[in-house]
Amino acid sequence: MALSTPSPRDRIREAANHPGDVAARRKSVVALLQEAHQAARSEAEWILNTTKDGFACVNFLSQSMDFIVSSLHELATTNFHPSGNPSTAERITVAAVGGYGRGTLAPGSDIDLLFILPYKATPWSESVVETILYALWDLKLKVGHSVRSEEHTSELQSRVDI
Repeated sequence: MALSTPSPRDRIREAANHPGDVAARRKSVVALLQEAHQAARSEAEWILNTTKDGFACVNFLSQSMDFIVSSLHELATTNFHPSGNPSTAERITVAAVGGYGRGTLAPGSDIDLLFILPYKATPWSESVVETILYALWDLKLKVGHSVRSEEHTSELQSRVDI
């Protein structure tokens, strides 16, 4: 009988659902994300040194950051700040921008994120954004971020050829 090893995402979900206070669960999640981040950096270095393919390296780093950010988004909205009866204002989209958004996250670069809300910020959305940002800062990442409404994002898009 083969034993199955839990996936990194399953391990992170388990840590977030573990009994205990939110601070302890968040610390466990950050520790697992730190492991994943270090493993990804080592793998990216191997890719660069072995293949000499810089694009493959930065693309891999972008994909690994997608895993971290999407995991944090999921946990922030479902585990740490669940909304039992969400309104239309209680949605949030996280978009990568800059080099990360182009899929070319260079080693040591900022993680540039755009948080898009349906309307103006609510206490729930502020808590979700803070949870994601604090975890990224705990990972010792440099994060550039902005929070915009869908309307404001559309206005910006119409002024800039995206």
